[in-house]
Amino acid sequence: MHLIDIQTTLAASDPVLSSFTVNLRRTIFLILLITAIAGGAWGAYYAREKGFTRTWRELIEAEISKQGYYVDIGKLTLGPLQGLVAQDVRFYQEANRKTVIAFIDKVILDIDLSQVLDKKIRINTIDFKDADLSLPIDPKDKNSERLLIRRCSARILMPADKIEIVKAEALIHGIHFSLKGSLFKAPAEDDESDASEQDPEVLKKVLKKKRAEQIHSISARRQLFHQILTQLDTFVFPNDQVPRIELDVHGALDELDALRVTARISANNLSRLGYRTKKINALIDYDGSSVKLRQLNLQDDKGNLRLRGEWLRSEKYVDFNLESSIDVQSLAHSIYPSPAIGEVVFFSPPQIDIEGRWFFDRALEFPKLPLTAIGKFHCEKFGSRGEVFDSFKTDFSLADGKYYLRNVRLDHKSGMAIANGLYDIPNQDFRFEAEIKFDITTFIPFMPKEKTRKFLRKWRFDNESTVYLGITGSGPSWKPRTWNMSGPIDLRNCRFNGVFFEHISLDFEANDKRMHYYRNLVMARSDGVGSADLVSNHLDKKQFKVVKGQWTLPIVTGMSAFSPKLAEKLTPYRFSKPPSIQISGHIDARKKEDLGQDIRQNDLDIAFTGNTPLSYKFLGKELKLDQPKGHLLIKEDTIHLTSFTAKTLNGELTAEYRIEKPNTEKRYAASVELNHVDFRELTRLYSNYESTTGDLHMQADLKGIHGDLNSISGSGSATLHNGDLFAVPMLGSFSKIMTEILPKAKPGYSIVKEASAVFTLEDGIVRTENLEALGSTFKFKSDGSIRLSDKRINMDASFDIRGTAGFLLSPVSKVVSKILQYHAEGTMSDPQWKAKYIPRILPKKISIFPKRNTSAPSLGETKKPRKKLFNFKLKSSKQKELEPQR
Repeated sequence: MHLIDIQTTLAASDPVLSSFTVNLRRTIFLILLITAIAGGAWGAYYAREKGFTRTWRELIEAEISKQGYYVDIGKLTLGPLQGLVAQDVRFYQEANRKTVIAFIDKVILDIDLSQVLDKKIRINTIDFKDADLSLPIDPKDKNSERLLIRRCSARILMPADKIEIVKAEALIHGIHFSLKGSLFKAPAEDDESDASEQDPEVLKKVLKKKRAEQIHSISARRQLFHQILTQLDTFVFPNDQVPRIELDVHGALDELDALRVTARISANNLSRLGYRTKKINALIDYDGSSVKLRQLNLQDDKGNLRLRGEWLRSEKYVDFNLESSIDVQSLAHSIYPSPAIGEVVFFSPPQIDIEGRWFFDRALEFPKLPLTAIGKFHCEKFGSRGEVFDSFKTDFSLADGKYYLRNVRLDHKSGMAIANGLYDIPNQDFRFEAEIKFDITTFIPFMPKEKTRKFLRKWRFDNESTVYLGITGSGPSWKPRTWNMSGPIDLRNCRFNGVFFEHISLDFEANDKRMHYYRNLVMARSDGVGSADLVSNHLDKKQFKVVKGQWTLPIVTGMSAFSPKLAEKLTPYRFSKPPSIQISGHIDARKKEDLGQDIRQNDLDIAFTGNTPLSYKFLGKELKLDQPKGHLLIKEDTIHLTSFTAKTLNGELTAEYRIEKPNTEKRYAASVELNHVDFRELTRLYSNYESTTGDLHMQADLKGIHGDLNSISGSGSATLHNGDLFAVPMLGSFSKIMTEILPKAKPGYSIVKEASAVFTLEDGIVRTENLEALGSTFKFKSDGSIRLSDKRINMDASFDIRGTAGFLLSPVSKVVSKILQYHAEGTMSDPQWKAKYIPRILPKKISIFPKRNTSAPSLGETKKPRKKLFNFKLKSSKQKELEPQR
């Protein structure tokens, strides 16, 4: 029987005893209550101030290690309001506790006290605030780069079957992260019997492998997370507008790959490398098998960007859809800084629509992109390299290394261009078709080669010009030198090298052998046309071929468009109307430095016919050549003018000209013949002397170096019939002699029936020894030389009197013949003729050739009677020494 039951029986039989019993109960209860309160207070004080024993801390550390984390608790206390508090908690990377990955000064733990007496610890809640964590990117490497987490606060509920993250917040790389969600645990299995039966070593290996797999999975996620955060570090934002990333996580702890995660991102006024956004909002879902970008909205000062995408974990690509009107150029430069991006300036942001798939496992090897997509691109006014364009738009698609551009249109103030193109990289196939209808000089800044830019600079177009290029092409790559191209070209009212053309048209063709063909070429002006059935150009060898070329353009004007230097040399040849020229053959256009020791491979045939006079400046006078006609052959380094004929001075000129090595010494050989030239026209042209008519014949064969008069050598002859010999300026002074000798001379006394001479040339000096002229009253002989470079002469001449005067003078003919011998020096235009012998009866100061007095005679002056030429003597030896030497 219990004590209480005995007391109750006794109290029922005796009232006094009953009262005592009640008081005793109260006393015992009070003592027990006081003892319990004191013991509880002392226990609370001890738990708070002294902490639990090492055994309790080890129990909690072991419980946490079951979750895969290794901790050391510095102190474990019991707070009156907070519950169990773990202080100075260190989290380690490995079981041997070498690397500290986090330190939290205070962690509040809610444990199940019902199992404390059995020394079984189960944590219900973990709560901590403002902790700093340092997590290694690679848990297997103790020297790994670390992920820093600041001001981390969290409240985590840990019921038996799950972990409930009520709230977790932290600053990671300056970005505010918040996390909530539920992580479910797998139900516990009673595998003690199985575990006990397993070999400990085998079990250890299994656990080690499982742990390694967990570490690898954690490392992969941290690496990706770190890469994202590293990129976010490059953004700048206001201190009061910290970007926010909110994560909502649900799933099973033992199936981390199957977690469901929802991420919300928001940021205002982010900037990076000069690009600034106003607002960014994004929503991302992850369900273990795929990542879906539900929406990404980006707004900047120019427009908006909307991006959606999805990634299946089983695949190695991302599907996406993009619409953009933002400042894509600044955005691209902030992601990939490159001078090439800055070459284009958009006056308004381009409109871009793309739907496609990005293969992230493929390397980026330009021009082959790891991308399949279709889309549109459209922009209004933009500029590049100094040129401004009104708009550009195109539809495009990319698939398996194939690029398609459709409906390409480029607008410029001078016109427009449209095109379509295909580039199949795997099959090495590039094709395009284009129509260009604007100023082609617009392309100058975009041409990679200076030679091409130099060619385009020769063209000029204005508001009256029209341009049309219809070109189709193909080749194995996108490089122009590999293309085969063809199409019509039509240019109107344009200038080439400053020369205006009303119309230029041709059919263009080019191939990958570096050959260009210009078929049906027509170059028209109001004053003539240049045309050819075919002109071909080998770009590398610089060889041209002309087939059936026709030219009726002005020689100098037309040629200055293609060879200004040659046009300058042709300036002396002036046609009142251009001749008709036919050209065929090969032209070697290599420069001198490109030739080296090679010989030019020219083989050109040029025939020309003129129906109108050609003016040519010869010896200072304009010489007209009527109906010029000839044939010019250019073979290697030799230029050969054959069968040249022309009408001149009422006679005929024929010539043949051959020049060797025109790029070096320019040696030439020429043959010239004049027949039935009107001597009156000749003297009228060169001396303003109205002589009687005459018939001149001349022939010469010459050799020398072009432009060097001192190099001329050769021979020739000349014959004059029924002409006035003294009409020649060099011999004009002899007409005065004839009037002195023949006082009764009549008009025509100086006409010669025939005058002839044979001459030679050597070192630029013309020599003759048999110039003879026979007149009705005299016979003239001369010999000497003329130096062509300065026109200086050294001549001797003599007269024999014929007819009545000769009969009268025959008794003293030997004496008279001595008197009529002369010598000349000076120039052809100003010869200084002097008699070799001076008659004694003449005063010494009087010359036999008195100077012409153009002033009027004085009143006292009278005409002196003519002296008779008798009684002379030879010059003394002293006088001969004073004469100028020949």
